[in-house]
Amino acid sequence: MSGTASTPKRARVRGQKDKANSGPVAEVARELVRLFRRHHLSYDQTKHAVEQARRELGLKAPRERQRTVARLDRGEVERLIDHAYRRAPRYGLMVKTLFYTGARVPGVAATAGK
Repeated sequence: MSGTASTPKRARVRGQKDKANSGPVAEVARELVRLFRRHHLSYDQTKHAVEQARRELGLKAPRERQRTVARLDRGEVERLIDHAYRRAPRYGLMVKTLFYTGARVPGVAATAGK
């Protein structure tokens, strides 16, 4: 990717498409900020205003949002833990700890090394 001097290099944001139509959205956000400030709206009032605007436009939330991360279902987690225990009880305990506590790999690895 070659950038020109006039185009600033931006960090890639996870979950955002490269060709996102964010220009008009940023413009609308700036306009909303201006309106909210002019009318001295609180958080709850801004939330209510946006909800009312959605109703007037007939906008509805998507039925189901796509997950940003592919997750294992309960059966897959159990099979993974069983496989790790069969390989070595220590591995099974580490994998089970990761899944059921939400611990991160570096934290468990540091603890396992002691």
